[in-house]
Order: sequence, then structure tokens, then C-alpha cells
Amino acid sequence: MTTSFQIAAQAQREILVTRTFAADVERVFAHLTKPDLLRRWLGARAGWRMTTCDVDLRAHGTYRYVWQGPAGEMGMGGTFLAVDAPRRLVCDEVFDVAWYPGKCVHTTELLAEDNACLMRLTLHYDTQHVRDMILGSPMPAGMEESYAVLDRVLHNDDHPTTEVARP
Repeated sequence: MTTSFQIAAQAQREILVTRTFAADVERVFAHLTKPDLLRRWLGARAGWRMTTCDVDLRAHGTYRYVWQGPAGEMGMGGTFLAVDAPRRLVCDEVFDVAWYPGKCVHTTELLAEDNACLMRLTLHYDTQHVRDMILGSPMPAGMEESYAVLDRVLHNDDHPTTEVARP
């Protein structure tokens, strides 16, 4: 099974991210939504640690993430617009210090595929210009790096005596 990460422009204002994980849909959904599991992989890069991870997983519930790292603090949050566990999440995203204009709406779909989980993440931006700016930024590489950490966390959850390696 391949765990390839793909990201590309889709439609005029959207980006489509696909990633396969060697885990079932329920486990991947849990790692995308439960604070104790999110803390283990989301934004887990050298020198960065998540200091706040609050998730009210329901339609109109909110989430809030804050990281501390070498460049200071980065925070973001949003509102869940739809929750259909364990198959689909829709939420918006707002950074404390906006690095792009407007807002982004994420639609995450998880599909069972050959003893694995295919994640389809659609990112919808306000304009095509913002979409193109995002594609040209370091964000795609950061996403790929975070998903690689998630892969290791999912693998090590199958082997609980193994310490999760951080990049």
C-alpha cells in the first residue's frame, strides 16, 4: 500500500489534498478529532509543541489549536459546520495572525480502501488568487510532514511499546 501525499488545484478556488493511511477510517477519524491524539502529530515539527488543543466536536462546536516554537506562538481555530463521524468533517479555519486574506473551509472525507483509509481534504478559499498563494507557500510541505508524523503515530499505536519518533 502506498501512502502518497498529493496536493493540486481543483476548481477555481479549491485545493484537493489526498493521503492514504495504513489504518481504518475510525482510527484516522479519532486521530483527526481527539485532543490527546491530535497533540501527538499535528504540527509536531522540530522545536514546536502544541500547547492548546480544544475540540468541541459537533455541528457549530469550535476548535482551537496553539503551538509554541522557535518563531514564537501560532494559533488558529474555527467552527465545525458539519460532523458525520467517522466519515466526514466540515469546518472553517481562522489564524490568529492571518497569513492569507479571507477564510478557508475544509471538507475532510475518509473512505475505506484496501484495508486502509483514503483521506480527501478539499480546501475552499475566497479567491483563486489566495488558492494559488497557498499552493506556492510552505504549507503543502508542512502538511506532508505532519501527515508523515501521523503515519508513525498510527503505526506505533499498533505497537504500543514503541516510542513515537518525532522529526
